[in-house]
Amino acid sequence: MTVRGLLRALFLAVPACGLAACAGGAGQRSQDAASAHFRMATAALQQAGGIQNEVNRRAAYPELSEAIKLDPKNARYRLTLGTLYLYNQDYPAAERETLRALDLDPSLADARNNLGMVYFAQGRLSEAATQFRKALENLSYPTPEYAAYNLGKVSYQLGDYAAAAEAYERSLAILPNNPDGRFELGMCYARLGRLVEAERAFTTALQLRPDSARTRYELGMALFKLGRRGEAAAQFRRVVELDSAGELGEQSRTYLKLLK
Repeated sequence: MTVRGLLRALFLAVPACGLAACAGGAGQRSQDAASAHFRMATAALQQAGGIQNEVNRRAAYPELSEAIKLDPKNARYRLTLGTLYLYNQDYPAAERETLRALDLDPSLADARNNLGMVYFAQGRLSEAATQFRKALENLSYPTPEYAAYNLGKVSYQLGDYAAAAEAYERSLAILPNNPDGRFELGMCYARLGRLVEAERAFTTALQLRPDSARTRYELGMALFKLGRRGEAAAQFRRVVELDSAGELGEQSRTYLKLLK
């Protein structure tokens, strides 16, 4: 998977804060100036396309660099710089800046989540899982659903389907309308042989994203294994409509022949 696909598939925290949160000693001129530069950097990242837009990242970088020059001990500034490097696929620099952020503020759960992303992007799965778990250990983490979802992705790739299911369940308890999370939870259940639960997860995912050929195919497979042949055939027929020339369409045709 490309880094762009990875960053779309996982949840990455893009830090943002106001003057009161980041300025520290508001009376110190350098910190005030640093905060102004940081606000300009975050404003650039909030333009159309967000941080995924290279133009926005290029506009943010000099402002962020100036903020760090004026206030080098601000963990949020370092974390944001690490995020820019991650999107630019400069993993050593992303790791360096994120670790610096954690040195400055070890309680920064967003940094743990993002460091896990840096490791995941490099295929360092066990290290990524460790960071996502550390983020979740922080009870003050305002968005644990992100790290939980990411932990589910990593755990699934590591082959620990039970841990992955638990992580997805935790994420979906807070973010129930995430169709990717519902689908991936269904995949975990299917791997664990929990087919009834897999069917429910895939069905919910389809309610959120009805035209997903992959989800319909996996739902058809779960129904097929449950012996619900008519319902399985209905799903496979829809997959053929959605992916007529693709691999899923071809595989669905094979199952439809078996179900005749």
